Amino acid sequence: MAKEVGPRGVHVTALCPGMTYTEFHDVNGMRATVSKLPKAIWLDAATVARLGVDAVESGRTRIITGRANRLIAALSKYLPDRLAGALIAAKAKDFRDEG
Repeated sequence: MAKEVGPRGVHVTALCPGMTYTEFHDVNGMRATVSKLPKAIWLDAATVARLGVDAVESGRTRIITGRANRLIAALSKYLPDRLAGALIAAKAKDFRDEG
């Protein structure tokens, strides 16, 4: 999208926040479940928002927040799409089953 509308003066930044602690986890009763996941993969909402604004202001077209999320994104490039999709689906099922 950035390449398509950039020449018209429109800037686009894609924010890929990964796992973000928000009040949503309290509202839907998931705080206890998500708290069991490794702390290294989580960022707080204020940090994600700040990183997103910084990316927009610096003209970046994509921002992946958190070291763990950037590592996961980098490694996923080397997996076949079908395998990466299957792993993500399996992890999502495990997460839903725990909740």
